Amino acid sequence: MFFKHRLQKVKNYFEKRYEHFYILDFGRFSIKAALMERDRKEMDARIVDIVEVSYPALTIFPEKKDCDLSEVHNVIKDLFSSLKKTKNRIRDKKLVIGLSSELINGLNYAQIFTRENPNTPIDIGDIKNMIHKLELRAYEEIRKRFMEESGYAETDVILINPTIQKLQIDGKNVSDLISKEGKEILVSIFNAYAPSFYKDAIEGIAKNLKFNTYDLIYTPYAVFSALKKQKDADMHGLLVDIGGGTTRVTLARRGRIEDIKYFSFGGNSFTGRIANHFNVPESEAENIKIKYCDRKLSSDATKSLDDLLQKELNIFLSGFEMVLRDFSHTTILPSDIYLYGGGGTVGLMDAIIKKKSWKKDLIFSDSPKLHRINLDTLSSIKFFDIKISDPRLISIAGISDYILDNIAKSQTVTEKTLTRIFNLVTS
Repeated sequence: MFFKHRLQKVKNYFEKRYEHFYILDFGRFSIKAALMERDRKEMDARIVDIVEVSYPALTIFPEKKDCDLSEVHNVIKDLFSSLKKTKNRIRDKKLVIGLSSELINGLNYAQIFTRENPNTPIDIGDIKNMIHKLELRAYEEIRKRFMEESGYAETDVILINPTIQKLQIDGKNVSDLISKEGKEILVSIFNAYAPSFYKDAIEGIAKNLKFNTYDLIYTPYAVFSALKKQKDADMHGLLVDIGGGTTRVTLARRGRIEDIKYFSFGGNSFTGRIANHFNVPESEAENIKIKYCDRKLSSDATKSLDDLLQKELNIFLSGFEMVLRDFSHTTILPSDIYLYGGGGTVGLMDAIIKKKSWKKDLIFSDSPKLHRINLDTLSSIKFFDIKISDPRLISIAGISDYILDNIAKSQTVTEKTLTRIFNLVTS
């Protein structure tokens, strides 16, 4: 009886030790699924497995209500079934969905509140008042902006992933406001938003996977947050995510996302150019592109593709310059450019961005410097036996890092207040 009791205690210990997160990351032309295991005792995490499937013929998130997503559900279910199993029993599991598309965007809202009695400690009522004012203002502005961007009605928008970007008291960064003293309080909150009918699609996916609850994450913010943690809490930079069909440029200043803009260009442009030139199917063209990016072609073939893809790269540069001109109307541009995304693996991308001609009329804080975001610089999470190439893992690494910092840990009083106010404002 004694040994049976001891064995049960050990078993219970190990069952509570590990926490598991199933991650879904939706791209333009593919879906990635990952299993992350968090060790509560060692306070670290590892990615057990990542699998990916292409879906060029499918629409993951519909552009209208009441779409039949049964085929998508089957694809995702098969994807989850193909994930490797962890040796530790999965008891405590959660679903986290990373969102990123042309119809999903995000905005930062910041405000400085001046206190009449700076020597009295900040209490919960003060925090509620500040966050409530800021979130009401954010919700109203987002509704208007969403209507202008998408053509949908103001009422068709939902807020997702509200996150405190920065808290300052009299110019000093703090992690929580409760019980602090000070006169000027800066509160900066990032809100992502999406069409409301995405919610039905997401709930259908979760239900099909037998999850009663789930967390939504705006993937671009997760990547930015992970990079900021590795670089500088007050980092300035331009994050350029070249996806399958679009490129997203994120402007970050003083450790906060200030703006996000898209333009129509992605890795699929390279694939299409190769397919048309060599008269081959897109699947074969994609394989050629991957070999080219991995430098596995002969020198003659590489030179031929260098020349062929130059036109596409110039198109990218025109779109990038257009976005930066929009940004430069209100601010001096940061000099650090961080490149990631599967479409950015083309070797000539570095050379084209380093060209001087497109920069001459733009004002940067210093001479622009190009950096490629990779797993080593983005996250301390361990990846084991993963076969997907590094650039396509960046989104999973960012989401995983965000989970550890925001979902798996206890919230501060200010973060809990934001969650309650968010639910109140959007109910």
